[in-house]
Amino acid sequence: MNQLMRYGAYPFVFVFGIALHDILLENHLGLQVATYLPVIVGAVMVAGLEWKYPYRQQWGADKQEMVQDAIFMALIQGIFPSCWLWRSCLLCRRLFTNMTSSLKDGGRHNGLFLCKCCSW
Repeated sequence: MNQLMRYGAYPFVFVFGIALHDILLENHLGLQVATYLPVIVGAVMVAGLEWKYPYRQQWGADKQEMVQDAIFMALIQGIFPSCWLWRSCLLCRRLFTNMTSSLKDGGRHNGLFLCKCCSW
């Protein structure tokens, strides 16, 4: 049983995540819910499997290490990408605003040529 869990758990979690994503999308729960929920469930499953069935016994983590890993995953995979997305949107807005103002003066901005018929 340990061998099966050791080698079959990760493919199962992967397939389960894809299936859950599809099921949530088919039930019209929204793209964000259908994306984040399988990722969160998969992360919890992987953490639980790593704790219960470590690849090597000396790699087994204690409770404090598991909490630190959970906090790290929440920050790096949850909060950081959202903050980076907002920062990127603001940067693109500033860039396109500068390009829009240059379009009015002939359509060239730092070597880039944008079509005069576009809304930017």
